[in-house]
Amino acid sequence: MNFVFVMDSLFTGGSEYSTLLYARWMQQQGHQVKIILLKIKKPSYDPVAFGLQSKDILLLEPGGLYFKLRQLHLIIRTYQPAIVHSVLNSSNFLCRVLRILSRGFTHVESLVNQPYSEERLQDKNLKFWKIRILQLFDRFTQGRGVDAFHANSEAVALHYCREVGVPSSKLTVIPRGREINDWISARDRVREEVLQEFQFQEPCLLLLNTGRHEHQKGQDVLLQALAALPAPLNWYLLIAGREGAATKELQSQVEQLQLQRRVFFAGHRTDVPRLLAAADLFVFPSRFEGMPGALIEACAAGLPIVCTDLPCMTEVVEPDVNARLFTAEDAAGLSSQIEALLKNGQERQERGRKSLQLFESKFQLEAIHQRMEAFYQTVLMGKK
Repeated sequence: MNFVFVMDSLFTGGSEYSTLLYARWMQQQGHQVKIILLKIKKPSYDPVAFGLQSKDILLLEPGGLYFKLRQLHLIIRTYQPAIVHSVLNSSNFLCRVLRILSRGFTHVESLVNQPYSEERLQDKNLKFWKIRILQLFDRFTQGRGVDAFHANSEAVALHYCREVGVPSSKLTVIPRGREINDWISARDRVREEVLQEFQFQEPCLLLLNTGRHEHQKGQDVLLQALAALPAPLNWYLLIAGREGAATKELQSQVEQLQLQRRVFFAGHRTDVPRLLAAADLFVFPSRFEGMPGALIEACAAGLPIVCTDLPCMTEVVEPDVNARLFTAEDAAGLSSQIEALLKNGQERQERGRKSLQLFESKFQLEAIHQRMEAFYQTVLMGKK
């Protein structure tokens, strides 16, 4: 069958990564797949590195809404996909409008975050009135503009039922999946290489956080927590992720807290699994998430975890099994949980072992992709 994915861009995020992995798998199963991009953003994933061919990636020409709708309509009419699957806000908006106007295709939409949560509305970089307008659009177009919704977590599904009125009968929850981290088989060598790259001195404990520099990711709370750790602990923190709206504030905070010798911004990295294999502890202080793929990747690397006590997090980790949790915004609580793990090597080892077991039982990529394919079949059967 033919399938079309419509994406805002190939910007380096969890949703883009997951979609590229799934598109590759669909092609391997014999399906024909095209990916339509609304724009180019840097840094971007290279689809060829995911096993896709450049001919399968189509970029809409710049222009207004009407021009883009015409382009998308022509591609869909020419390609005749069984399903058009949109991912992220702008793509969802465009496909909803076209679906309402033409009703000539089956539209599946991925819901991957909690855009109308109170935590997100506290971001000073966002305009409240714009969020409310988008929420109204979401509410009044979801009925006619979307045939079925895929939510990547139960928390996201509940959010859209509550905030937008999506009926639960149109929602299917399938989490993200990730590949096995092959780097952990050479963990000692990888660790030595990473420590040498950043000029960290052994003996030390390496903390890792992955995520773009945004209010959502809570890295400001993490820096406050690290500043409160007792002096005898010899640790370093790597923050691997692209720059964002919070970059300058985070850099300034590092200087104010005198953490320059402890905290390093690694920027956008294409070797995150390798960094995970070198780390001793994964710290994830996000204020809100959809389905945190970063936590799944940490589990795949067999790492102990400290993360925010949110429902979306506990869909991945198990409290007091592989992870220690803290309340959002509570820097003191986060500091206490990090300190406890840094001081107890046996606990780190045991929680890391449990992380790997959780990954193997719940998030292996092949099983997740099979569930997505079955979901498509269910949608198509419902249209007959």
